[in-house]
Amino acid sequence: MRLVTLVTGVIVLALALALTRVPSAQADGRAVPTTIIAVDLGAAAQTQHDRDVALTASRVIAESRKDGKFAILAYESAVLEIEAYSMPGTIEPAMGRVNGMLNRATPGASGQLKAYSAAYEYLAEVRAPSGSRLVVITSDGLDRETSDTRQRLVGYGSLFASQGWHVDVVMLASASPTARAYLSRIAEVGAGRAYDLGTLDGLKNLTGDSLGVGGKPAIETTLGVGDAALAQIEVAPRADRMTVTFLQEVPGASFELYDPRGARSDHVSNPNVKLFSSPSIAVLEVKAPEAGTWSLRASGGGSTVRADIQIDNPMKLAIVPQPPIPVGQSGSLVAAATINGLPTPLPGAIIETTIRDAGGKAVVYKLLDDGRGVDRIAGDGLFSVAVPATEVQTRYDVDLKLSWANYGAVINGRGSLQSEVFPKIAIESVAVEPMQEGGKAAVARIQVKVGEYPYPVKASDLTVRVQTSEGASVASTLQAVNPLSDGSAWQYQVLAAPAESGQYIATGRLDVVHLGRLFTATAVGSPSRVEILPPPPIPGTPMWVYGAAGAGILTVLAGMALGLNARRTAPSGYLYDDKGRMLYDFSRVKQTRLHRLLARNYVNCADVPGVGVDSGMFVFRKNGLELRYRGNGQSLRVNGRPASKRVELHDGVWLGISGRLMTYTVGHQTREAVAAQGAAAAAPVAEHEQIRRRVLPGFVPGRLPVQDAAPAATDSGQSAKSAAEARKDEPPTQRAASPAPAGD
Repeated sequence: MRLVTLVTGVIVLALALALTRVPSAQADGRAVPTTIIAVDLGAAAQTQHDRDVALTASRVIAESRKDGKFAILAYESAVLEIEAYSMPGTIEPAMGRVNGMLNRATPGASGQLKAYSAAYEYLAEVRAPSGSRLVVITSDGLDRETSDTRQRLVGYGSLFASQGWHVDVVMLASASPTARAYLSRIAEVGAGRAYDLGTLDGLKNLTGDSLGVGGKPAIETTLGVGDAALAQIEVAPRADRMTVTFLQEVPGASFELYDPRGARSDHVSNPNVKLFSSPSIAVLEVKAPEAGTWSLRASGGGSTVRADIQIDNPMKLAIVPQPPIPVGQSGSLVAAATINGLPTPLPGAIIETTIRDAGGKAVVYKLLDDGRGVDRIAGDGLFSVAVPATEVQTRYDVDLKLSWANYGAVINGRGSLQSEVFPKIAIESVAVEPMQEGGKAAVARIQVKVGEYPYPVKASDLTVRVQTSEGASVASTLQAVNPLSDGSAWQYQVLAAPAESGQYIATGRLDVVHLGRLFTATAVGSPSRVEILPPPPIPGTPMWVYGAAGAGILTVLAGMALGLNARRTAPSGYLYDDKGRMLYDFSRVKQTRLHRLLARNYVNCADVPGVGVDSGMFVFRKNGLELRYRGNGQSLRVNGRPASKRVELHDGVWLGISGRLMTYTVGHQTREAVAAQGAAAAAPVAEHEQIRRRVLPGFVPGRLPVQDAAPAATDSGQSAKSAAEARKDEPPTQRAASPAPAGD
């Protein structure tokens, strides 16, 4: 609880102080961020190495302020002074003052809390805007202080961050591991960075962040007394700056730089050389270095050293942007070294490329700028090479390397090459109906696709030519099939006006911009056969005359057929079974419209339910009803007698079909009357069937022989008996009217 109270009190007090001064500073958008370099003299005085590192850090941070606006806060157990510098050129006097204080300082306690408080008050007083920094150079992690005191210092880091300020911590070489962790925590809370200058990496990071220099290591070794290390530096043409950053853990080593001609390059003899020097870090900058091989030599004494080389060259090597290469077609790869986006001619330069597919297979090509092959203009700075066709859609990784025959320098670049499926056209032959001379017909169909998918194009993108088998051209046009709203379509009919019969062949070409590339595809169709009909038999007579005449004849015939049908008798009458139940009302027959118009008096037996006759026709006439019966294996008896092919049916006639009895009446009958007549008609039929079973073995009711004749008898008595029995099948009315056979 006591810890929370103390920390809260410090933060509240500091915030109250800040809120009275900071808003006006933040409201001033023209304010320039400032930097306070806080040097812990008591900590830096621990060893000469710490003094060197503190002076190095102070110089690097001051050098990073190009406007010269910074302040030096020197403190021991108490704050000794805060002195501001605001003009370029004041770095050397400021560093001389810091060096003097470091040389006079003695090891002792550090007033960390007082230094942070004084820095906060200073930034508030000068109305420091967001982005201002406090850089603390120390090794004191308050290892001997209470946890409350250590937490209060961390709270200051949060307080700075709340105002948009940053707290960086530069840890001296003598800082303990515990102190390094604690100080790094303050930098993290204070939205800043921590640098451990007890290592070369810490020196490199501080130099890189503050001065913007870095590069690749050329020398990294531990030198004994009298030892030396050498490195070669390859500088490409058109480089505008080379920076050598020399780092050493313990001062004592030195380095020299030599140009391609072997002359030493330093700030004394060469006006293009600028040197930044401190005990642990030295930065040598060479403007517009000569192309060639430079030499770097490090020597001296008992320290781990590192030299990083950074070469700035405005020349950038890259692939010239181009649309994808169509699958199945060869293409070209174009690369260039550009300055400010413009290709740079490079006499004597060599560009090589390594192209890798998705499977990792690599092929190396050499690009040329000689105006031959796929290269258009010699010496224009555009290097080109032809690449073979690809079979599938894919992406290739491309590595570029620019080199020279007389220099060892290399400039690298990367890019990619894409192959895509492009539109294709196909021409299909079509079946052409025989046609008259002078007419137009579709002789082919054109389809445009990308892979398997339709690709709509405008008709203006297609060029079509139709030729005879002998090569003669025929006028042709295109007609879109199901066009879109903008008029484009992926299918077109090729219309032509052939003058004579024969084979006709369509060829087509597609010119379209796809994926940024102007693309051309061609196709040849298979022949289509065209037959030209002879002229009409009456020269000069228009075809519409024949059509009109034919239509007139059909109209007259149709009128005659309708007139005849209107005079025909409409179906009427009823069918009853032998029980008096109505089987069918002919006036309710269902016929198609065409049947009613042309043959309403004809009723198919198959359409009459309950009759049981599959093949036959009821024909209604004014004078009666006729039954036309074709047999087809079924037995039909009329009033007990076998029926002929045509039978006139009068009112009350009885029909026997496959053992069933039914009667036709013109008018509606009562059930009792019909049943009585049916009983009288059914008795002879049943008796007739019993006789048939005795006389004809295997007889099945309803399956009568085609020829209804009595079997042959051996004498006249038997014949007379069979005839008498046959007459019993007739209904009473019919039997009374029929004459008796001879001999009865």
